[in-house]
Amino acid sequence: MARPCSVSPPSSSSAPMARSVCLASRTAGARVVLVDGHLTAWIARGDRQMLAVLPAEEPERSRAGRALAREIVRLVCEDPVEHRGWLLAEVNGAPATMSPMAAFLIEQGFAVTSGGLQLRVPRPHR
Repeated sequence: MARPCSVSPPSSSSAPMARSVCLASRTAGARVVLVDGHLTAWIARGDRQMLAVLPAEEPERSRAGRALAREIVRLVCEDPVEHRGWLLAEVNGAPATMSPMAAFLIEQGFAVTSGGLQLRVPRPHR
């Protein structure tokens, strides 16, 4: 049975974030990322949308953002389905390229593309 959304986003002035937070659910293929035991991201099945929840204050915000970006790269590189890359189109209901997470992801090797932020992973030679 589905429950109504009762999650309040960190900033109530962010309507896209509020709508996206309500869409996060236990779904086959969705993932969550924890940093130091705290929920830091929910990644939708298909890996194109992410909800990132970073601490409000520095330096915790940057530390968690960098840890999240490193974990995403690890997920892509170690995926048994042989991902060739990852295209992240949306973060917190807005274009990924406009997200505060963009700087952390770019720092870890993501590139800005017309579709969002993309990480290309070379295929192993067989």
